[in-house]
Amino acid sequence: RDLQLGVEGAALAVEELGAKKPTGEAMDLSAHEERLLAEGDFEQPRRDGRFAADEGAVAFMTLLRESLSPDEAAALLHVNTSRIRQRLGERRLFGIKEGRSWRLPRFQFAADRLVPGIDVVLAALPSTMHPVAVQRWFRTPHPDLEVEGGEALAPLDWLKQGFEPARVTELASLLG
Repeated sequence: RDLQLGVEGAALAVEELGAKKPTGEAMDLSAHEERLLAEGDFEQPRRDGRFAADEGAVAFMTLLRESLSPDEAAALLHVNTSRIRQRLGERRLFGIKEGRSWRLPRFQFAADRLVPGIDVVLAALPSTMHPVAVQRWFRTPHPDLEVEGGEALAPLDWLKQGFEPARVTELASLLG
């Protein structure tokens, strides 16, 4: 099942989290809650009973708010909106379903084009990855993406600097 949550799903998750009262002890989570937290790369509840997932919900809502609509992405890339929808279907653009429409996170765009090679990497990512986890993965330095001097680059930086996308694609395929 695809976990690309829309705004309604995020709002419901925030509402459900807000309904849980702090107890001073770690909260018991359902298997579903544990899976969502793990897939979103969120921390477990703190000892005061507050969910670190509150920060994850904020990250998700920020990701949505800063994303482009299909029409905006089409204008940016100088293509028709139908081409954007086609790329979403091919998983060569990353999108978050919002109701019956899509939101396209900005991290995959550089000026008026896609980040070079990101379309190939996106197709290799597991379709079940939480949108915040996808963004974090692209922005987190990876030890297998070292450049001269031993500096580890994030997959997004690796691609932006023009390095071969095959290494990032291989790392993405290992996530599934």
